[in-house]
Amino acid sequence: MNRILLLPGDGIGPEVTREARRVLEAAAGRFDLKLEFEEGLIGGAAIDAEGTPLSDAVVETARQCRAVLMGAVGGPKWDALGVDVRPEKGLLRIRKELGLFANLRPARMVPALVGASSLKPEVVAGLDLLVVRELTGGIYFGEPRGRSEVAGRRSACNTMVYDEDEIVRISKVAFESARKRRGEVTHVHKANVLDVSQLWVEVVEEVAKEYSDVTLSHQLVDSMAMLLLRDSGCCPPRASVRAGSVCTNQCTARRPTSRARTRPIRSRRSCRLRCCSNILSTRSPRQRRCGTRSRRRSQMVTAPGIS
Repeated sequence: MNRILLLPGDGIGPEVTREARRVLEAAAGRFDLKLEFEEGLIGGAAIDAEGTPLSDAVVETARQCRAVLMGAVGGPKWDALGVDVRPEKGLLRIRKELGLFANLRPARMVPALVGASSLKPEVVAGLDLLVVRELTGGIYFGEPRGRSEVAGRRSACNTMVYDEDEIVRISKVAFESARKRRGEVTHVHKANVLDVSQLWVEVVEEVAKEYSDVTLSHQLVDSMAMLLLRDSGCCPPRASVRAGSVCTNQCTARRPTSRARTRPIRSRRSCRLRCCSNILSTRSPRQRRCGTRSRRRSQMVTAPGIS
């Protein structure tokens, strides 16, 4: 018997968890699987009922189950609580307690839904990427952290810390995922500013040597955000890695081809942008349209990440 712990949580969580259970039950009937469901509390629901965002009993039950299916945590009702007792603390704790260090976030555009996207159809059509995000290290868990008073002024700090073992294990998840997709990893980082990101670059490069069949590239998180909006559907599926300043983790995304990255900028009209927002802001709408068409031709690659 496969035991599954359901943690509906808050907001839309109970609704989506209920429907997900129905899907699991249908799949179990079709493939002759035996599933046993248990339900626990997490987040705001747990705070209201038990005074804590995640109880020790629920953690122990999770350890004994084959899988945990969680909905969502948090909501306006609990926004006034201190950071140490907010619903999100339950989510962070269960990640840490169960060693859930890798978050896989696939994003694939279904053709029938292209018109429902807020992005232009020619941008989002063909979207197929995988974000691999690190979950148990970095700024969410680093010490020291907290608030204090310094020289009569309120002060607060959070510490971003990663060691090489944490980086190696999540990097391997990204490279193994890329092998099953199109054999490319894009590591998204903030190494131009952060010492932590510089370590990420070094370690990811070392891990890449074990995967000669996977192509590794690096991209600053600032320009990666623009690439995802501008060219998300232009390239075939890939796997990428992000060690960035926004989430302080790793993530997956598409990257431009070498031609697009290295072509010298001769004029605003003919340039292949290196994804700099300040350059984009100098181009007229007509110039941007021209550049977009030419860039798409140059960025079609033949052959996705970490956060």
